[in-house]
Amino acid sequence: MWGRLTNEKRRELARDGKFYTNKGTRYSRQYSEKLKMRGQYIDANGYKRYLDSDRLVHRSVIEKQLGRKLTADEEIHHRNRNKLDNRPKNLEVLTHKKHRRKHLLSLILTGRK
Repeated sequence: MWGRLTNEKRRELARDGKFYTNKGTRYSRQYSEKLKMRGQYIDANGYKRYLDSDRLVHRSVIEKQLGRKLTADEEIHHRNRNKLDNRPKNLEVLTHKKHRRKHLLSLILTGRK
């Protein structure tokens, strides 16, 4: 029905209090309101971003925990594979190579990325 929504359209919808999944399904009103209050929206890849800066929330969370900015070659891995779960204990800093290896191994063992 909705097709793929661009991040620009998602920000616009989020300002109106509406949040959609990649397939256009709307999240619950309660969840939508919680995200709007935090100034966040969900991008086309399923990650939370800040409305004002378009910055990825999980990167900000891990930078705050580490007390430094992430380098260009550092990536964040969600341990439980839930892109919306940005608790520090669910996030892991990896190099690009180690991150790809982790997902490849997971794909081989479980059939899931």
